Amino acid sequence: NIFINDTPIANYELFSLRNAMGILTGGQDIFEGTIRNNICLGGNNITDEQLYALAQVVGLKPFVEECPRGFEHVLKPSGQHLPGRTIKKILLMRALIHKSPLLLLEEPWLGLEPEYENNIKEYLLQKMNHATIIIVTNDIAFAKQCNKTVTLNAGTVTNITEGSNGRN
Repeated sequence: NIFINDTPIANYELFSLRNAMGILTGGQDIFEGTIRNNICLGGNNITDEQLYALAQVVGLKPFVEECPRGFEHVLKPSGQHLPGRTIKKILLMRALIHKSPLLLLEEPWLGLEPEYENNIKEYLLQKMNHATIIIVTNDIAFAKQCNKTVTLNAGTVTNITEGSNGRN
């Protein structure tokens, strides 16, 4: 059984669950529309300051600054003509921008430049204290900084380690 705040997941409406999650998985893609729309998904309460601050963290700011219309630059379907790193940064911003109470992230820094990898790790560990974060990663050093590590082998839980840092 899966529980959220001691309530069975089946008791929640799917729409409310989706609105409470930030998700980054390998199966996601960007769509034809502005950079802002791809990140905010219609959330009108996100300011330019919030976008630029998070873009600095994930390393998207240089790309946005190169675009004549900034966050209003229109992207082609499926990110055509964009480097994979840029697509990943947009998708990561999509998962983080709403400061959702639950984040599900699959290798959020894999393939990104080392400086941004470090920024993202610090951001998740220091700035996302309001959220429960589940990260799928092979980064042992990062996992040691988390309050709980679940090790899987061929889809089976082989070890659960409690951390001593008090983070969720």
